[in-house]
Amino acid sequence: MTAAGFSGGQAEELRRAMGFKRSVERMKVIEAELRAGMSRKGIVHKAQEEIVQGIKSFALYGFPESHAASFALIAYASAYLKAHHTAAFTCALLNNFPMGFYHPATLVKDAQRHGIACLSVDVTGSQWTARWRTAIAALLLSAWD
Repeated sequence: MTAAGFSGGQAEELRRAMGFKRSVERMKVIEAELRAGMSRKGIVHKAQEEIVQGIKSFALYGFPESHAASFALIAYASAYLKAHHTAAFTCALLNNFPMGFYHPATLVKDAQRHGIACLSVDVTGSQWTARWRTAIAALLLSAWD
C-alpha cells in the first residue's frame, strides 16, 4: 500500500491474485498498476524490479499462513509417530491406502529397514485391521509400543 499508494481494496486484490487461485492475467494487470503507483511515488526501475520480483516469488511459493500452520502440525505429528511408533504409523498408512503418496510396497520396505517385521497376508492368521486393498499386502507384527 505504501510503495504504490494502493488503497485497501487494491491491496486486497493483489493479495487475492497471489493467493490460492493464482491468475496470471490478474497479476499482469495489478503489476502494471503497482509499477505505475511506484513511479508516482518516485521509486526507480531497479527498486521496482526488486519489489515485483519479491511479490512474484512469494506468489509462486507462498500459501495462507493457516495452511502452513496446519501442515506444520501434521508434518511434526507424522514425524514423531514414525520415529517413536513406527509399526503403528506404517500400519495406519497401509490401512488407509490409497490416501498417501507412497505405494504399499515402498511403505513395507521402509518399515523393514526400520526393523519392523513384515509378513505376507495369511488367511489363517491375518486380522481384519491389518488388511488393505492391494494385491501386495503385509501384516505388521511388531509391538505397538
